[in-house]
Amino acid sequence: MKKTIAIILLAVLLITGCQATEKQTEVVPTAPTATDYAPPATTEPNKGQISNDDPSANTDNLKVDVDVTDFSVYNAPAVTVEDYPTVDGSTADVPLILALMRAATGCDAATAEENTLISTTDYSYTALKDGRADLLIVYEPSKPTADGLDVFNYFDIEPIGLDALVFIVNTDNPVNNLTRQQVVDIYQGKITNWSEVGGNDEPISAFQRPTLSGSQTLMLKLMMKDEAMIEPQTELISESMADVIEDVSAYDNGSGALGYSVYYYAENMYAQSNLKFLSIDGVMPSTQSIRSGEYGYCNPFYAVVRKDETGAARTLYNWLITTDGQRLINDCGYVPLGN
Repeated sequence: MKKTIAIILLAVLLITGCQATEKQTEVVPTAPTATDYAPPATTEPNKGQISNDDPSANTDNLKVDVDVTDFSVYNAPAVTVEDYPTVDGSTADVPLILALMRAATGCDAATAEENTLISTTDYSYTALKDGRADLLIVYEPSKPTADGLDVFNYFDIEPIGLDALVFIVNTDNPVNNLTRQQVVDIYQGKITNWSEVGGNDEPISAFQRPTLSGSQTLMLKLMMKDEAMIEPQTELISESMADVIEDVSAYDNGSGALGYSVYYYAENMYAQSNLKFLSIDGVMPSTQSIRSGEYGYCNPFYAVVRKDETGAARTLYNWLITTDGQRLINDCGYVPLGN
């Protein structure tokens, strides 16, 4: 029987409060600066539990194992379990993080899980800066975190693979495709009913993620391209990756919900049978369309170390872009950087 993954919330997400109103209002974001940024609050990690970003993911629906039977074939740098660096990162990278430890140490799946703790995208950058992590496998930080921690000057950051921003709706929703402009208009409050985009006469419940989340960073960068999003009602904020999938799946017992995530997580880790991906501008997200670049909303994920790192974390960081490292990434179901 699959081992249930225990969950710890490492941080309280500080979400700009907004009360539910009948009409959503547009908020023009201001550029964050390092002087007004407070790094996310975290607690000292206790190895022995994999931390996802929401207790709702503590079910058999969360798949973290990969279809690899022999990790020795990747010729990873040899490190003992006792000397293995603390690896942190994004929820969607958990399968790769566990696989990397198994390839380097030769340990089994249970040992890898028992020695791994993930504090999620932005919080892991803080952990690395504070010395509570040695290596990150992680998605892009939000602009407040990147600026506030001076991420790109303090760390060495190496792209190691590709993922994509994807949009999900209930399978009962007859809409299968949106244009980029339609998505932007929905998240700016200009389109509010599915009938305006070829669907049912039903209000669109457009879920958003908190500012300090990897998928929100991709949404702002790849889709909105710095155009302002409406401020969502509190009930339309999905605080975790598991939440957004559950919210779109079951919100108001209808088919009007719309949400976004990253492809690997929604397809491989927390898939739900009553949800479907939307194609954007006629292109459906898939491993193949991400690999080819046909799907237009792709972004790298990264290996990250401090610039002064000289130990095993640096060795593994360097190895992940080798032919063997990229093969492991591919075999874990991700799209390697070299495709």
